[in-house]
Amino acid sequence: MTQSCTLTTEYSSTTQEDTVYMKKSPKTAPSQHSKTIPASFTPTQEQMDTLARRLMPEIKKFFADEQIQREFAEWQERQNTNK
Repeated sequence: MTQSCTLTTEYSSTTQEDTVYMKKSPKTAPSQHSKTIPASFTPTQEQMDTLARRLMPEIKKFFADEQIQREFAEWQERQNTNK
């Protein structure tokens, strides 16, 4: 059984920051507490902007890490030698 959670994002216009809350769903049948997102779902521009504002700082921190940069350079080298 997979564990599900609910994400809620609140944007504060005073601090211009998003706060993301994650709450684990109770251990009950998934159909009681989850919704299936249809394949035709298209997020709004506001939803995309909110996601981008929340993720970009974390992505930048991740790729700025020297260990990550070394591992990526090693991966690139392996890809080039396997061609």
